[in-house]
Amino acid sequence: MLFSTPLITGYSLLVIGLFGLVMGSFLNCLAWRLTTLDGATLASGAARFAAPAQSVHPLPLPDLSAHLAHYGPGNLALWLSALDAEGYVLSRDHWLFAEPRLLALQDPALAVDLGEAPDVDGEQVLKATVSVSAPAFGIRLDLPGIPALFGDGFFALEPDETLDVYVTPLERADPAELRRRLVARSLYDIARSR
Repeated sequence: MLFSTPLITGYSLLVIGLFGLVMGSFLNCLAWRLTTLDGATLASGAARFAAPAQSVHPLPLPDLSAHLAHYGPGNLALWLSALDAEGYVLSRDHWLFAEPRLLALQDPALAVDLGEAPDVDGEQVLKATVSVSAPAFGIRLDLPGIPALFGDGFFALEPDETLDVYVTPLERADPAELRRRLVARSLYDIARSR
């Protein structure tokens, strides 16, 4: 069975403003939250948003120019969530107002708790719960030297958010060794290492 979920992705057109590319059709709500890169929420809201599949539409956002002028584009992140009628999140994305090298990134205190999940069809599966205290972008998990599949390979997290990522080693491995080798990095770690 083939299906596609709605995808909201932000990009900027300087004169026109923020637009969204809608990959699946839905008649729902767009929730948004503007934060500083240290995690403080400056504004948030939600608006009805109807769009046909495979279309580009203006996002129903308020004027954010006062926040951009006060904090600067390198200090802000806009978090977007497409919601269904019951408030369930169908799709999420974020928008940064500056190039990654110009961001005032804060240490997100990236943490990973690796627990065992039940074997699925005889495969060893582990649940990595990733958490942050400040916005984190470009989060990647890795098991150096151990081939594995990751349920999510490159993602962002809002302040005080967690995400469960399921990890499946391609060959059985000792859980203690997996915990020892698991590495989590974000854009902050990459910028700090340069």
